[in-house]
Amino acid sequence: MKKLILLSSLFTALFSIAAEAQNTDLAVEYYWLGDLQTSKKLFEQSASQSPDISYYYLGEIATTNKNVDEARSNYQKGVSANPEAIYSKIGLLKLALKSDTKESTKGLNDIAKKSKKDAKVLVEVARAFYENGMVADGDRVLAEARKNDSKSAWPYILAGDRYLKMGKAGDASGQYDQAIHFDAKNTVAYIKSAQIYANTNSTVAINQLKEALAADPSNLIANKFLAEMYYKYGFYPQAIESYENYFKKGNKSVEDITNYGASFYFTDKYDNAIASLKEGLALEPNDRVLNRLLMYSYAKQGKFTEAQAVGEKLFQLSAINGGDESKYLLDDYLIYANALKENGQQTKAVDLYRKAIELDKTNKKLYEELASALANDNKLAEAGDEIQRYIDNAETKEAADYLQMGIYYYRASSTVAKSADETEKAKLPAYAAKAIAAFSKAIELTPDSYQGYYWRANTNTLLDQDLTKGLANADYQKMIQLLEPNKDANKNRLMEAYRYFAIYYLYQYDANKSADEKAKASDYASKVLSISPDDETTKKIVEYLNQ
Repeated sequence: MKKLILLSSLFTALFSIAAEAQNTDLAVEYYWLGDLQTSKKLFEQSASQSPDISYYYLGEIATTNKNVDEARSNYQKGVSANPEAIYSKIGLLKLALKSDTKESTKGLNDIAKKSKKDAKVLVEVARAFYENGMVADGDRVLAEARKNDSKSAWPYILAGDRYLKMGKAGDASGQYDQAIHFDAKNTVAYIKSAQIYANTNSTVAINQLKEALAADPSNLIANKFLAEMYYKYGFYPQAIESYENYFKKGNKSVEDITNYGASFYFTDKYDNAIASLKEGLALEPNDRVLNRLLMYSYAKQGKFTEAQAVGEKLFQLSAINGGDESKYLLDDYLIYANALKENGQQTKAVDLYRKAIELDKTNKKLYEELASALANDNKLAEAGDEIQRYIDNAETKEAADYLQMGIYYYRASSTVAKSADETEKAKLPAYAAKAIAAFSKAIELTPDSYQGYYWRANTNTLLDQDLTKGLANADYQKMIQLLEPNKDANKNRLMEAYRYFAIYYLYQYDANKSADEKAKASDYASKVLSISPDDETTKKIVEYLNQ
């Protein structure tokens, strides 16, 4: 029994060591691929089992982040935990190269001699020289690495990285291809190669990552980078699948969660997007992109209360960054403003639409949304003014824009015309003049459309409420001329014009008792009733005329 317990304990220990070694290898790959956040997390977890390599790379991460004191502290921890440490000693010697070049160079060369069959160690020695500008020494040690460990990919990967820094992508790609040739399972080489192709040929890049998975189907990091590549090029369903394969065992970063959630958003799966984005926000509550996508997702679902709440949080983030609003997108303003408008908060919405317009002064949709919010807040003349601003900034002048502007001014005119407040009523001529000018411009651009004549006639009716001047007559006549050839499709508008003339000529007959005007009133009344036999207003006109 004791023997079984002992064997079981031994097996568990061996399994734990193997798993830790696997995590360390994965951490190294993340480091070489530039994912320092994930790499750091894994090295911190493996430090107790593999102190030398873990503390060395933690020091390298600190060096990358320009924290020399932290780097030195980590290297020293590695040496303290293991006096025979190789990697951590390389780190300390690298830091000392500038102040004690001769002795540090000797120390690095001694490590290279003792580890001449270990390409990974030689690569780190070479990198120490390169990072101190000692190119000849770096090249010498890297050549030794290639010579003494011919099946290692790492010397070629370092060489490829150096070419990339020099802007020689073709040479770098050749080195990564060599790395794959010597070690077909080296995921880092595939990914770095794919990243070069990604700039010119996404298909080749994706196929490179698929080859990495074919060489090692269980490789987590290949799934991660394949997911990123799919996401980058808009293959969102494939990105979702690859991220899910990675998430089964991988370490989710906030970026991974963001891309995963965004992939759901771009495939209209808003519930999934919201669930993923909330998971990311639990880790980084002030992340701008996560908050942005969550607001967008709620807005797509028509959940404007939730969208507004997230929008408030999103726009509070500028205060955290010292009031910097430069990172907000046009759609951030637009979607938040729309949520406010839908929730009845027109004044706040207007302020946001104005900010959005400052970012894009030719965006028609922004002016339309701003005008709509102003109109909802009963600021109809201001709504018309905003459409005028758009027209002033637009390269092409369109009849529809003048028509919309005129309708806002017409509605403003109609509102003040009904007001009991004399100060308000006094605004009628100015508003009506703006409306008429807008409709006249629409007529000029599209003379064969009835719309401009119809709305100009309506506006003139406000200026001639007792119909003594006949200000709307010409426009209604032109409207009838345009619509009568297709009566069935235009019944309602024709009926309005016919009724106008029935009333107009009734008033004239009532004032002048002219038989001609009575006949015209009767004729137009008959035309109205031919369309709508039960029209009460017109039936009363006929009754009066028949007295």
